[in-house]
Amino acid sequence: MDTRSQHSRFYQEVHGLWPAMPTPLARDGALDTEACRRLVEHVRGEVDGMWLMGTGAGFASLEPSMR
Repeated sequence: MDTRSQHSRFYQEVHGLWPAMPTPLARDGALDTEACRRLVEHVRGEVDGMWLMGTGAGFASLEPSMR
């Protein structure tokens, strides 16, 4: 499948409410997986999907290895 077909298919399949979720970081700068899990559980069943890991300014603050 070429890139154009993949792009078109993505927008046909993505619909509804997809909130941008914050990226919770621990004090040492690592991803706080437990806090991320709690955020997901908080909205699960209320939304159609979630944008995680770098949908806002959080991406720029992540170490390259975490991106």
